[in-house]
Amino acid sequence: MNMQFQKTDTGMKGGIAAIEECESACKNIHSGVTTVRSDLRADWQGAASQTFLNQLELWEQDYVQVLGMLTEIKNLVSESDRHMNTAEEDINLTALTAFGGNEGNRVFDALT
Repeated sequence: MNMQFQKTDTGMKGGIAAIEECESACKNIHSGVTTVRSDLRADWQGAASQTFLNQLELWEQDYVQVLGMLTEIKNLVSESDRHMNTAEEDINLTALTAFGGNEGNRVFDALT
């Protein structure tokens, strides 16, 4: 199967922005849950309250892990973007000097 890969700066930056937007929304949700938990802890007593709060804390631990993974994904995409831009710059530099009379002349020599 022939697979082609295409990267655009717009696409990569748009992807990073979308991840950041999602990350921000998730952090807002987490903040809201933290506020609700605090309010419930102050206003609701009894076995049901403790069970609910325990379950909420378990959910929160998982949610924090998801937030961490989302941040890791954002960092990986950002790093990939930087690497791809560096590779593009390196290729461009090689192409600029490939047929000149300097060290880059090796491409011309190999083709002739």
